[in-house]
Amino acid sequence: MADLEQILLHLCRFGRPRLSRMDRGWHCWVSMHVQAVGAAVEIKSEFDHATPLESAQVCLDRVQAVVRDISKLADNKALTHG
Repeated sequence: MADLEQILLHLCRFGRPRLSRMDRGWHCWVSMHVQAVGAAVEIKSEFDHATPLESAQVCLDRVQAVVRDISKLADNKALTHG
C-alpha cells in the first residue's frame, strides 16, 4: 500500500490533485490534464472518507480506471478504423 505522499505525487502525473477536509470527512479530486479544446475532466472521491489516504486512494483508483477505459476505446477505434 502506498502512502499519501506517493499517491498525491502519482496523481500529479494525470492532473492537479486536491485534498480537503469537509464536514462529513475527506474528499479528493483531480482536474485532469486534457488536450482537447473546450474539454475538462474532473475525477472525484466521495465527501465522507475517514482519512485523507482513503480518499486519495479512491481517487487514484478512479483515475486509473478512466485511463484504462480511454486506452481501450482508443485501441478499439484503431482496430475498426485503422
